[in-house]
Amino acid sequence: MRFGLILIGAVMALILALSFYEPQDVSFTRSVAIHAPTSMVFEEIRNFDHWNNWNTFLHNDSLTEITYAGQSGAVGSKYKWHGDERRTGTGSLTCTDVTKNTFSYMFEVTEPGEFVGDGTFRLSDSTDFTIVSWTFHKHFPFLANATLIVFDLEKYFADDFNKSLENLKSLTEKT
Repeated sequence: MRFGLILIGAVMALILALSFYEPQDVSFTRSVAIHAPTSMVFEEIRNFDHWNNWNTFLHNDSLTEITYAGQSGAVGSKYKWHGDERRTGTGSLTCTDVTKNTFSYMFEVTEPGEFVGDGTFRLSDSTDFTIVSWTFHKHFPFLANATLIVFDLEKYFADDFNKSLENLKSLTEKT
């Protein structure tokens, strides 16, 4: 009994120590240079009904049902999905801000567990290219941030972000 209490206390102390060590906010950015007009690239990004043309996040689940709500490309518009709990789960993207060359959204997964983050696309003109920078941000509450010692958010999403940006590049450069 005493050993069990000591073990539980040690685990709780370790979680507390890790929570002080690990950051509560995690962000990462991926970028690509696209040989296409900024306006054309931005249309693909700001309209959720175009995301299936280039975004790879839901490609692993052919049974995913996708619905859209609101005026495409406008603040408040939504991209909702419901799929296999083990692959894509259930969630939504909600447009939170649109300016000339910036598109921001809230990312929310509701099943199999809750996960909320936000993302931003920033487009800038360069000589003959459009530079697209895609940033994702997640806030972890204190104590929950201890999971970052084993869960690398950037590594988890990196392949999908890179593949999606390459798909966006191929799609817009073809047209």
